[in-house]
Amino acid sequence: RGLLPPAAFLPVAERTGLIRPITDWVVDEACRQSRDWRNAGHDLFVSVNLPPAFWLPTAIRRVMSTIDAFGLNADRMMMEITEHAVMAQAADLEPVLAELHARGLRLAIDDFGLGHSSLGRLNQLRVNTLKIDRSFTADIPGDRGAAILIETMIGLARNLGLQCLAEG
Repeated sequence: RGLLPPAAFLPVAERTGLIRPITDWVVDEACRQSRDWRNAGHDLFVSVNLPPAFWLPTAIRRVMSTIDAFGLNADRMMMEITEHAVMAQAADLEPVLAELHARGLRLAIDDFGLGHSSLGRLNQLRVNTLKIDRSFTADIPGDRGAAILIETMIGLARNLGLQCLAEG
């Protein structure tokens, strides 16, 4: 079928249990690429969106071991979790996020603003970045309402000391 967008194959991968080997491969490739860039003199960080199944202590420790095995600094890697997943599992994730934050790993909430968030919880989570979903950026600059929402989210991120990225 050729190239498929993530929405076309990730649900199947999750249902069939293939999400773990696919994610392991993605983490390995991201670490390999990061190491290659570093060796070529480029100071870049790599971002990987981890599925909810990977936000468990055992799986996260495996991710950290992979980063260590490639000789990378954790602060050159960013792990992303969707807003929906983080808010659905916030209580369980807090210790995992705190451990990763303490080890210097960059953490991002992806697809921010799609209606699953609890702003009170956002202040308690140890993340570095909010990624505004592309549905908000699609109509910029023509949609004044979308512009106001994005401006507000950027202000929220800044005021919380977070980096803000807009997709799209």
